[in-house]
Amino acid sequence: MLARMSAVRALIRRSVETLPGTSGVRLIRWVQDLRVPALRDRRREHARILARLGNPDEILAGPFRGMRYGRFAWGSQLLPKFVGTYELELHAALESLIASEPDVVVDVGAAEGYYAVGLARRLPRSTVVTFDTSPASRRLLGALASQNGVAGQVHIRGTCAPSTLEAALATAVRPAVIIDCEGYEDLIADPIAVPSLARATLVVETHEPLVPGVEGRIRERFAATHHVETLPQRPRSPHDLPAGVRLKEPGPASDVAECMNEYRWDGGVQTWLWMRPREKDEG
Repeated sequence: MLARMSAVRALIRRSVETLPGTSGVRLIRWVQDLRVPALRDRRREHARILARLGNPDEILAGPFRGMRYGRFAWGSQLLPKFVGTYELELHAALESLIASEPDVVVDVGAAEGYYAVGLARRLPRSTVVTFDTSPASRRLLGALASQNGVAGQVHIRGTCAPSTLEAALATAVRPAVIIDCEGYEDLIADPIAVPSLARATLVVETHEPLVPGVEGRIRERFAATHHVETLPQRPRSPHDLPAGVRLKEPGPASDVAECMNEYRWDGGVQTWLWMRPREKDEG
């Protein structure tokens, strides 16, 4: 009975996600607010803080400064994206990835397009291929790509299997891959299943609470072909707020911390793997 109810709820949600425009996202939010008042209260607080930031329509700082942005974040927090501290741990890796000038970037679990559209803007000669199973997130991503003038550069797709990931990478000379797919990385971050990954630069968000041991398995798979570095989540401090970001209206001092709060897992520290291909003459 519980399995049947869960399947019905999933079907209803998927149907809602196919509604046109942002109406599906808005309806999902409305239901969430009714079921979880704490989420409703958080959204109201974040709207107030956005007003203190001047209600920006562009990212204010960070690697994607100047990217036009809406008011929806799919499965993540919006405020850290606007102030430029979202996944601050990855900023150096992202700049290195951009400097390598990949010809194809694949984003698995692209959500509303923060990385896909941001990288398309920074890499105007690159093709960006995205995968996400959510119809609503794909619609948001398409709108964001159009808003930023990169719709022709960003190719939006649904489910990512090892075979479809390999097809997206096979002809690339300098491929780069970003993976954030809630445990599914255990299946696709595998150079045996996806041979082109052996020559790709990768940034992989690992999800140990969902798939125990996944980080160690991925590290082992790429040890022979890549330099593998673990990037652990670290606490934010007021000094992490970029110098050009100002809260303009009076308000509580705690708003600075809330700007950067990503509401990560409570069960442990989030980690990412940054993996760069070894040179051919390296042992």
